[in-house]
Amino acid sequence: MGSSSDGKVPYLAVEIERRRLEPLVPLDQGRCSRSLRLTTLVDNQRQARVRLFVVCDAEPLLLREFFLDNLPRQPKGEPRFTVSCDFDGLRRAGIVLQSRGDRQEASLDLRKYISPPRKGRVFMVLFLLAVLLLLGIAGFFLVSPFKESSVTPPPGRAGQIPEAVSSRDVSDSAREPEHSAPVAESLDPPPDDTVPEEIAPPDVSGLPSDSEPGESGEAPPPEPIPVSRDTVIYFTPDSPLVTQKARDEISQFVATLRPITNLAITIEGHCALAGTETGREELSRNRAHNTKQAILQEASWIEPEHVTPLWYAANRPVTRLPAEQDRNRRVEILVRGEILPEE
Repeated sequence: MGSSSDGKVPYLAVEIERRRLEPLVPLDQGRCSRSLRLTTLVDNQRQARVRLFVVCDAEPLLLREFFLDNLPRQPKGEPRFTVSCDFDGLRRAGIVLQSRGDRQEASLDLRKYISPPRKGRVFMVLFLLAVLLLLGIAGFFLVSPFKESSVTPPPGRAGQIPEAVSSRDVSDSAREPEHSAPVAESLDPPPDDTVPEEIAPPDVSGLPSDSEPGESGEAPPPEPIPVSRDTVIYFTPDSPLVTQKARDEISQFVATLRPITNLAITIEGHCALAGTETGREELSRNRAHNTKQAILQEASWIEPEHVTPLWYAANRPVTRLPAEQDRNRRVEILVRGEILPEE
Protein backbone atom coordinates (compact mmCIF):
# COMPACT_ATOMS: atom_id res chain seq x y z
CA MET A 1 0.00 0.00 0.00
CA GLY A 2 1.46 3.35 -0.94
CA SER A 3 0.83 7.05 -1.25
CA SER A 4 -0.14 9.06 -4.30
CA SER A 5 2.38 10.40 -6.77
CA ASP A 6 2.71 13.75 -5.01
CA GLY A 7 3.29 12.18 -1.57
CA LYS A 8 -0.22 12.71 -0.16
CA VAL A 9 -1.85 9.89 1.75
CA PRO A 10 -5.00 8.57 -0.05
CA TYR A 11 -8.23 8.55 1.99
CA LEU A 12 -12.00 8.18 1.66
CA ALA A 13 -14.10 11.30 2.21
CA VAL A 14 -17.77 12.32 2.43
CA GLU A 15 -19.06 15.47 0.72
CA ILE A 16 -20.45 17.94 3.27
CA GLU A 17 -22.88 20.71 2.23
CA ARG A 18 -21.73 20.35 -1.41
CA ARG A 19 -18.74 22.52 -0.57
CA ARG A 20 -16.10 20.52 1.31
CA LEU A 21 -14.95 16.93 1.89
CA GLU A 22 -14.88 15.41 5.36
CA PRO A 23 -12.20 12.63 5.72
CA LEU A 24 -13.74 9.26 6.58
CA VAL A 25 -10.92 6.66 6.73
CA PRO A 26 -7.25 6.71 5.62
CA LEU A 27 -6.06 4.04 3.18
CA ASP A 28 -2.48 3.69 4.45
CA GLN A 29 -2.96 2.55 8.06
CA GLY A 30 -4.30 -0.98 7.58
CA ARG A 31 -7.74 -2.06 8.76
CA CYS A 32 -9.82 0.74 10.27
CA SER A 33 -13.45 1.77 10.79
CA ARG A 34 -15.27 5.06 11.37
CA SER A 35 -18.79 6.48 11.54
CA LEU A 36 -20.03 10.02 10.87
CA ARG A 37 -23.39 11.47 11.95
CA LEU A 38 -24.66 13.92 9.35
CA THR A 39 -27.50 16.43 9.17
CA THR A 40 -29.37 18.28 6.40
CA LEU A 41 -29.20 21.81 5.03
CA VAL A 42 -32.84 22.73 5.58
CA ASP A 43 -35.55 22.00 8.15
CA ASN A 44 -37.74 18.90 7.64
CA GLN A 45 -35.81 17.78 4.55
CA ARG A 46 -37.13 14.37 3.45
CA GLN A 47 -34.41 13.41 0.95
CA ALA A 48 -30.62 13.52 1.09
CA ARG A 49 -27.82 12.78 -1.31
CA VAL A 50 -24.54 11.38 0.07
CA ARG A 51 -21.48 11.29 -2.16
CA LEU A 52 -18.26 9.36 -1.37
CA PHE A 53 -14.92 10.39 -2.85
CA VAL A 54 -11.42 8.96 -2.83
CA VAL A 55 -8.75 11.65 -2.50
CA CYS A 56 -5.46 10.53 -4.05
CA ASP A 57 -4.14 13.67 -5.75
CA ALA A 58 -5.31 17.24 -6.07
CA GLU A 59 -8.60 16.24 -7.80
CA PRO A 60 -11.01 14.06 -5.71
CA LEU A 61 -12.56 11.12 -7.57
CA LEU A 62 -16.26 10.28 -7.11
CA LEU A 63 -16.80 6.65 -6.04
CA ARG A 64 -20.51 6.30 -5.30
CA GLU A 65 -23.69 8.34 -4.77
CA PHE A 66 -26.42 7.35 -2.33
CA PHE A 67 -29.94 8.76 -2.07
CA LEU A 68 -31.86 8.51 1.20
CA ASP A 69 -35.65 8.89 1.11
CA ASN A 70 -38.29 9.35 3.82
CA LEU A 71 -36.01 11.05 6.30
CA PRO A 72 -37.81 11.92 9.59
CA ARG A 73 -38.91 15.51 9.87
CA GLN A 74 -36.39 17.32 12.08
CA PRO A 75 -34.84 20.77 12.20
CA LYS A 76 -31.59 21.26 10.35
CA GLY A 77 -28.45 20.86 12.45
CA GLU A 78 -29.69 17.79 14.31
CA PRO A 79 -28.18 14.40 13.30
CA ARG A 80 -30.43 12.83 10.66
CA PHE A 81 -28.46 9.79 9.43
CA THR A 82 -25.14 7.94 9.91
CA VAL A 83 -22.41 7.01 7.41
CA SER A 84 -20.18 4.09 8.51
CA CYS A 85 -17.09 2.71 6.74
CA ASP A 86 -15.17 -0.51 7.47
CA PHE A 87 -11.89 -0.71 5.48
CA ASP A 88 -10.18 -4.13 5.47
CA GLY A 89 -6.72 -2.60 5.05
CA LEU A 90 -6.13 -4.20 1.64
CA ARG A 91 -8.63 -3.29 -1.07
CA ARG A 92 -12.30 -3.32 0.02
CA ALA A 93 -14.38 -0.89 2.06
CA GLY A 94 -17.88 -1.62 3.33
CA ILE A 95 -20.23 1.39 3.44
CA VAL A 96 -23.48 1.54 5.46
CA LEU A 97 -25.94 4.49 5.41
CA GLN A 98 -28.52 4.29 8.20
CA SER A 99 -31.51 6.47 8.99
CA ARG A 100 -34.82 5.79 10.68
CA GLY A 101 -36.60 5.10 7.42
CA ASP A 102 -33.87 3.73 5.20
CA ARG A 103 -30.70 1.62 5.23
CA GLN A 104 -28.30 1.16 2.34
CA GLU A 105 -25.12 -0.92 2.06
CA ALA A 106 -22.35 -1.07 -0.53
CA SER A 107 -18.93 -2.65 -1.00
CA LEU A 108 -16.28 -0.56 -2.76
CA ASP A 109 -13.24 -2.00 -4.53
CA LEU A 110 -10.27 0.34 -3.94
CA ARG A 111 -7.48 -1.63 -5.65
CA LYS A 112 -6.93 0.88 -8.45
CA TYR A 113 -6.62 3.77 -5.97
CA ILE A 114 -3.97 2.10 -3.75
CA SER A 115 -0.44 1.92 -5.15
CA PRO A 116 0.99 -1.64 -5.03
CA PRO A 117 4.68 -2.25 -4.15
CA ARG A 118 6.99 -1.57 -7.05
CA LYS A 119 7.82 -4.75 -8.94
CA GLY A 120 11.19 -3.37 -10.00
CA ARG A 121 12.59 -3.72 -6.49
CA VAL A 122 11.47 -7.35 -6.22
CA PHE A 123 12.99 -8.15 -9.60
CA MET A 124 16.25 -6.44 -8.61
CA VAL A 125 16.52 -8.50 -5.41
CA LEU A 126 15.90 -11.74 -7.32
CA PHE A 127 18.45 -10.75 -9.95
CA LEU A 128 21.13 -10.02 -7.32
CA LEU A 129 20.47 -13.35 -5.60
CA ALA A 130 20.89 -15.18 -8.92
CA VAL A 131 24.16 -13.34 -9.62
CA LEU A 132 25.52 -14.19 -6.16
CA LEU A 133 24.59 -17.85 -6.64
CA LEU A 134 26.37 -18.01 -10.00
CA LEU A 135 29.47 -16.32 -8.54
CA GLY A 136 29.55 -18.90 -5.74
CA ILE A 137 29.38 -21.78 -8.22
CA ALA A 138 32.12 -20.26 -10.38
CA GLY A 139 34.34 -19.78 -7.31
CA PHE A 140 33.86 -23.44 -6.37
CA PHE A 141 35.15 -24.63 -9.76
CA LEU A 142 38.13 -22.25 -9.65
CA VAL A 143 39.27 -23.27 -6.16
CA SER A 144 38.80 -27.07 -6.51
CA PRO A 145 41.78 -27.74 -8.94
CA PHE A 146 44.19 -25.87 -6.66
CA LYS A 147 43.13 -27.96 -3.67
CA GLU A 148 43.61 -31.23 -5.59
CA SER A 149 47.08 -30.29 -6.95
CA SER A 150 48.31 -29.32 -3.50
CA VAL A 151 47.65 -32.83 -2.08
CA THR A 152 50.86 -35.02 -2.25
CA PRO A 153 51.22 -38.66 -1.30
CA PRO A 154 52.62 -39.27 2.21
CA PRO A 155 56.40 -39.93 2.18
CA GLY A 156 57.59 -43.39 3.24
CA ARG A 157 60.31 -44.07 5.79
CA ALA A 158 63.90 -43.61 4.59
CA GLY A 159 65.52 -46.80 3.14
CA GLN A 160 62.15 -48.66 3.15
CA ILE A 161 59.91 -49.66 0.28
CA PRO A 162 56.22 -48.76 0.66
CA GLU A 163 54.02 -51.63 1.70
CA ALA A 164 51.98 -51.37 -1.48
CA VAL A 165 55.04 -52.23 -3.65
CA SER A 166 55.79 -55.97 -3.84
CA SER A 167 59.26 -57.56 -3.91
CA ARG A 168 58.67 -58.66 -7.50
CA ASP A 169 58.07 -55.09 -8.60
CA VAL A 170 61.29 -54.07 -6.87
CA SER A 171 63.29 -56.77 -8.63
CA ASP A 172 61.80 -55.93 -12.00
CA SER A 173 62.60 -52.27 -11.59
CA ALA A 174 66.17 -53.10 -10.50
CA ARG A 175 66.84 -55.01 -13.76
CA GLU A 176 65.65 -52.12 -15.99
CA PRO A 177 68.48 -50.22 -17.70
CA GLU A 178 69.08 -46.65 -16.55
CA HIS A 179 68.35 -45.22 -19.97
CA SER A 180 65.12 -47.15 -20.58
CA ALA A 181 62.83 -44.42 -19.22
CA PRO A 182 63.25 -40.88 -17.91
CA VAL A 183 63.70 -40.92 -14.20
CA ALA A 184 62.17 -37.52 -13.72
CA GLU A 185 58.75 -38.73 -14.87
CA SER A 186 58.69 -41.50 -12.31
CA LEU A 187 59.15 -38.98 -9.48
CA ASP A 188 55.97 -37.09 -10.27
CA PRO A 189 52.69 -38.28 -8.71
CA PRO A 190 50.46 -40.22 -11.09
CA PRO A 191 47.99 -38.04 -12.92
CA ASP A 192 44.57 -37.87 -11.45
CA ASP A 193 42.19 -39.09 -14.16
CA THR A 194 39.12 -38.36 -12.06
CA VAL A 195 37.13 -35.36 -13.15
CA PRO A 196 35.23 -33.46 -10.46
CA GLU A 197 31.50 -33.85 -10.84
CA GLU A 198 30.09 -30.80 -12.58
CA ILE A 199 27.27 -29.03 -10.78
CA ALA A 200 24.69 -27.68 -13.17
CA PRO A 201 23.83 -24.01 -12.54
CA PRO A 202 20.29 -23.38 -11.31
CA ASP A 203 17.60 -22.73 -13.85
CA VAL A 204 16.74 -19.03 -13.56
CA SER A 205 14.77 -18.85 -16.80
CA GLY A 206 11.50 -18.87 -14.86
CA LEU A 207 12.40 -15.84 -12.74
CA PRO A 208 10.50 -12.64 -13.69
CA SER A 209 12.47 -9.79 -15.21
CA ASP A 210 11.87 -6.07 -15.42
CA SER A 211 11.30 -6.32 -19.17
CA GLU A 212 8.29 -8.63 -18.77
CA PRO A 213 5.05 -6.64 -18.42
CA GLY A 214 3.21 -9.52 -16.68
CA GLU A 215 2.69 -13.27 -16.48
CA SER A 216 0.79 -13.36 -19.74
CA GLY A 217 3.32 -11.17 -21.58
CA GLU A 218 0.64 -8.55 -22.33
CA ALA A 219 0.14 -5.09 -20.89
CA PRO A 220 -2.81 -4.76 -18.46
CA PRO A 221 -5.95 -3.11 -19.82
CA PRO A 222 -6.24 0.65 -19.21
CA GLU A 223 -8.14 1.75 -16.13
CA PRO A 224 -11.38 3.77 -16.68
CA ILE A 225 -11.23 7.46 -15.82
CA PRO A 226 -14.00 9.02 -13.67
CA VAL A 227 -15.76 11.91 -15.44
CA SER A 228 -18.44 14.43 -14.48
CA ARG A 229 -20.57 16.72 -16.66
CA ASP A 230 -23.22 19.25 -15.63
CA THR A 231 -25.73 21.50 -17.36
CA VAL A 232 -28.68 23.72 -16.43
CA ILE A 233 -32.01 24.32 -18.22
CA TYR A 234 -34.52 27.06 -17.36
CA PHE A 235 -38.33 27.26 -17.17
CA THR A 236 -40.97 29.93 -17.58
CA PRO A 237 -42.71 31.30 -14.46
CA ASP A 238 -45.10 28.89 -12.68
CA SER A 239 -44.65 26.26 -15.43
CA PRO A 240 -43.18 22.73 -15.15
CA LEU A 241 -43.17 22.19 -18.94
CA VAL A 242 -39.85 21.73 -20.74
CA THR A 243 -39.60 24.40 -23.42
CA GLN A 244 -38.43 23.64 -26.94
CA LYS A 245 -35.22 25.57 -26.29
CA ALA A 246 -34.53 23.49 -23.17
CA ARG A 247 -35.32 20.28 -25.09
CA ASP A 248 -32.77 21.22 -27.77
CA GLU A 249 -30.18 21.83 -25.07
CA ILE A 250 -30.97 18.44 -23.51
CA SER A 251 -30.60 16.73 -26.91
CA GLN A 252 -27.17 18.29 -27.44
CA PHE A 253 -26.09 17.45 -23.90
CA VAL A 254 -27.08 13.75 -23.85
CA ALA A 255 -25.35 13.24 -27.21
CA THR A 256 -22.03 13.81 -25.40
CA LEU A 257 -22.78 11.02 -22.89
CA ARG A 258 -22.50 8.11 -25.36
CA PRO A 259 -18.87 7.15 -24.46
CA ILE A 260 -19.58 7.22 -20.69
CA THR A 261 -20.19 3.96 -18.82
CA ASN A 262 -21.67 3.42 -15.34
CA LEU A 263 -23.89 6.45 -15.83
CA ALA A 264 -25.47 8.11 -12.79
CA ILE A 265 -27.65 11.10 -13.71
CA THR A 266 -29.11 13.30 -10.98
CA ILE A 267 -31.83 15.85 -11.80
CA GLU A 268 -32.38 18.63 -9.26
CA GLY A 269 -35.54 20.73 -9.63
CA HIS A 270 -35.73 24.31 -8.28
CA CYS A 271 -38.09 27.28 -8.46
CA ALA A 272 -38.27 30.97 -7.67
CA LEU A 273 -38.80 32.43 -4.21
CA ALA A 274 -42.41 33.49 -4.90
CA GLY A 275 -45.48 31.47 -3.90
CA THR A 276 -46.22 29.09 -1.02
CA GLU A 277 -43.98 26.33 0.29
CA THR A 278 -46.37 23.62 -0.91
CA GLY A 279 -46.68 25.13 -4.35
CA ARG A 280 -42.92 25.58 -4.71
CA GLU A 281 -42.24 21.95 -3.73
CA GLU A 282 -44.82 20.61 -6.20
CA LEU A 283 -43.53 22.84 -9.00
CA SER A 284 -39.89 21.82 -8.47
CA ARG A 285 -40.89 18.12 -8.35
CA ASN A 286 -42.81 18.35 -11.64
CA ARG A 287 -39.94 20.14 -13.31
CA ALA A 288 -37.51 17.37 -12.23
CA HIS A 289 -39.81 14.57 -13.45
CA ASN A 290 -40.55 16.29 -16.77
CA THR A 291 -36.82 16.76 -17.35
CA LYS A 292 -36.25 13.05 -16.70
CA GLN A 293 -38.87 12.15 -19.30
CA ALA A 294 -37.28 14.53 -21.81
CA ILE A 295 -33.86 12.91 -21.28
CA LEU A 296 -35.26 9.40 -21.78
CA GLN A 297 -37.08 10.53 -24.94
CA GLU A 298 -33.95 12.12 -26.40
CA ALA A 299 -31.65 9.23 -25.39
CA SER A 300 -33.49 5.90 -25.48
CA TRP A 301 -30.21 4.05 -24.70
CA ILE A 302 -30.20 5.47 -21.15
CA GLU A 303 -31.83 3.17 -18.59
CA PRO A 304 -34.54 4.85 -16.45
CA GLU A 305 -33.02 3.52 -13.21
CA HIS A 306 -29.84 5.50 -13.96
CA VAL A 307 -31.76 8.80 -13.77
CA THR A 308 -32.76 10.08 -10.31
CA PRO A 309 -35.02 13.15 -9.92
CA LEU A 310 -34.74 15.32 -6.80
CA TRP A 311 -36.49 18.57 -5.93
CA TYR A 312 -35.67 21.33 -3.46
CA ALA A 313 -38.48 23.90 -3.93
CA ALA A 314 -36.85 27.31 -3.30
CA ASN A 315 -34.39 26.09 -0.65
CA ARG A 316 -31.33 26.41 -2.90
CA PRO A 317 -31.63 29.70 -4.81
CA VAL A 318 -28.74 31.03 -6.84
CA THR A 319 -29.93 34.60 -6.19
CA ARG A 320 -32.39 36.42 -3.92
CA LEU A 321 -32.72 39.55 -6.05
CA PRO A 322 -36.35 39.99 -7.23
CA ALA A 323 -35.23 41.10 -10.68
CA GLU A 324 -33.16 37.93 -11.23
CA GLN A 325 -35.64 35.22 -10.20
CA ASP A 326 -35.49 33.72 -13.72
CA ARG A 327 -32.16 32.19 -12.68
CA ASN A 328 -33.90 30.22 -9.91
CA ARG A 329 -36.52 28.67 -12.24
CA ARG A 330 -34.15 25.90 -13.27
CA VAL A 331 -33.24 22.21 -13.30
CA GLU A 332 -29.64 21.15 -12.78
CA ILE A 333 -28.53 17.94 -14.56
CA LEU A 334 -25.52 16.30 -12.90
CA VAL A 335 -23.79 13.36 -14.64
CA ARG A 336 -21.16 11.06 -13.13
CA GLY A 337 -19.56 8.02 -14.78
CA GLU A 338 -16.41 6.53 -16.26
CA ILE A 339 -14.71 6.65 -19.66
CA LEU A 340 -11.91 4.53 -21.10
CA PRO A 341 -8.75 6.42 -22.10
CA GLU A 342 -7.83 6.61 -25.75
CA GLU A 343 -5.14 4.12 -26.76
